[in-house]
Amino acid sequence: MSVDFPRRGASAALASALRSVIDLIPVATLLADTVGQVAAVNDAWCELTGLNEQESVGQGWMAMLDIADRDQIGRAHV
Repeated sequence: MSVDFPRRGASAALASALRSVIDLIPVATLLADTVGQVAAVNDAWCELTGLNEQESVGQGWMAMLDIADRDQIGRAHV
């Protein structure tokens, strides 16, 4: 999986290194930008949530929120 950071202009080497670190973290971890768009998740996230990486990226991670919290959290990231 490639991590894409077009707005930050990160180099391919930096993106690869960051991905390696995320994969080593033993707790559920997602990598998001300042508006809540997720670029990557680790295996622990997938195991905890039952979502695969494709389902989690973008704003797919919000499916794990309680429905009562989605609107409030969504507004905070827009």
